[in-house]
Amino acid sequence: IFDKGPKDRPFECGGAPVEAEGKKAFDKLMARLVQGGNVRIPIRSVVVRRPEANAVTLPGGHIYVFEGLIENARNVDEVAGVIAHELGHAMNRDGARTLLQAAGLSLVFGSFLGDFVGGGAVIFAAESLLKSAYSRHKEAAADDYAVRTMQALNANPRALATFLARIAGNSKRGSIFLGHPATPERVARINAIAPPQSGGATLLNAAEWAALKRICAGYR
Repeated sequence: IFDKGPKDRPFECGGAPVEAEGKKAFDKLMARLVQGGNVRIPIRSVVVRRPEANAVTLPGGHIYVFEGLIENARNVDEVAGVIAHELGHAMNRDGARTLLQAAGLSLVFGSFLGDFVGGGAVIFAAESLLKSAYSRHKEAAADDYAVRTMQALNANPRALATFLARIAGNSKRGSIFLGHPATPERVARINAIAPPQSGGATLLNAAEWAALKRICAGYR
């Protein structure tokens, strides 16, 4: 799948030689999150060339981490917290259940991929679906899962809330993820249930985090 912009850049990051170390770092992070979250379903996760600070879960355990999320994160725990939230949706099969009820699988995939071949009008419909796909209850359940996963890994369980609070205040960093219901309430709730934690485990070392930051660098 290609984003038909200059140089016909691949949709998925990690395939260029300069991106190889970033792909290794991403795969390591995903493996740790899957283990920490006791994930028992197949997960396919990729980083894609989209500027939004976003991550999306689609039916079948497909998790798309947007380039903008990694660029805007200040540390690996923030990226991990967002991905753990999406793993919570995957484990609960929220994407399959809600999106199929809303519009059907063909519309979801057609809309999601349409923007990468210039279908800007179509992606608007997809964003509207994704924004309305998750109820307050489902968001809370995914947040809880993220907190538990980060605690199991001895990582910062409040990193998700920190990221949400910072990015939500910047309208230029638009995100379907941040369009989920009641972001300020979610931030407060996460901080209430997650104990403060400093130090702890390092999910990626400094070199791996730097490599992850370059996972989409090959076609710029």
